Amino acid sequence: MKPRAVILTLVQVAIAVALESWLIRATLQKAKAANVDPWSMIGAGAILPLFAAFAIFGFVQLVVTWRWSVLLRVQGVRLPFLQLLRLTLIGQFFNLALPGAVTGDIVKMAYIAKAAPEKKAECILTIVIDRIFGVLGLFVLATIFVLLHLSFLRGLDTADHDQMMVKMAAFTVGFGSVGGILFVLAVEFHKKLLALPLMRTVVPAVAKRLPAKVCDVVTRLVCALDLCRGHRRAVASALGLSLVVHSSLAVMLLLIGRALGEGTVRAGGYFLTTQVANAVAAIPLTPGGVGLRDNCVSYFLKALDATPAATAGFIPVLFTLLMAAWGIGGGVLFMLRSRKSAKAD
Repeated sequence: MKPRAVILTLVQVAIAVALESWLIRATLQKAKAANVDPWSMIGAGAILPLFAAFAIFGFVQLVVTWRWSVLLRVQGVRLPFLQLLRLTLIGQFFNLALPGAVTGDIVKMAYIAKAAPEKKAECILTIVIDRIFGVLGLFVLATIFVLLHLSFLRGLDTADHDQMMVKMAAFTVGFGSVGGILFVLAVEFHKKLLALPLMRTVVPAVAKRLPAKVCDVVTRLVCALDLCRGHRRAVASALGLSLVVHSSLAVMLLLIGRALGEGTVRAGGYFLTTQVANAVAAIPLTPGGVGLRDNCVSYFLKALDATPAATAGFIPVLFTLLMAAWGIGGGVLFMLRSRKSAKAD
């Protein structure tokens, strides 16, 4: 890794640690002021929902792997499910270990290219397409729950910094989601769009200015998407699985809240919070969106009047810890795989 890249990585990790430390410290200070011990909230009755939340994130990894396998089959690539699951967990580890929500995808690309060298390009493109379907599922749910909570969002006090942040984040993600859905529709009908007189002039002009490698990647991606369009059942399955993933994450956050005794925020509020927070976490500033996601969740739960108030900051901390536990498992698999490769050499 180049020195500049190392410095950038260290800076981003430092930002993540600083944000997470600030959130934990602020949560503990507010809990102390309210004479509440957040850790004592996790009593014997809370173990079951916490275990269920942990299991749900494992279920999410299975669903994500299944979605990837569906897209691979469309490209004519068939690999063992357990092999793909192992790569998914390794990717989860790198998502948390390195900056950006797509860092794990890059690692998966390197591994899958070795697993199926005869269809290297197709395998790599399935990861990109898988990410597109994942984001599309997030966009769909974000749009639905922003619309369902319009009255709540409009009623937030813009003079209050925290509530203003919530409103800005929700509407930004909501409008961005609509834009994302329009982009997908543009891809779906790209042949008709390219046939328009203006596009026949603009596209070739832009293509001439872009590097040949970039044009080649775009062309391959369009061909891969065209192939998906010919497999409507696979497309529907991939989108449906994406909705399952993002809904499951919302249920996971809800279970953590209930485990901590939070009983004010309704399920819809947790769904809204999860979709907006995950969209914010996709910004490649910190490892796995840690800090960004957690602060966003905290802001939303406070705006939704989470009770006890201390849980607003503690719920996202536990959410991150449970995800990190699965990431550690991916790290173990990565080390075992690396050791096995070293022995083979």
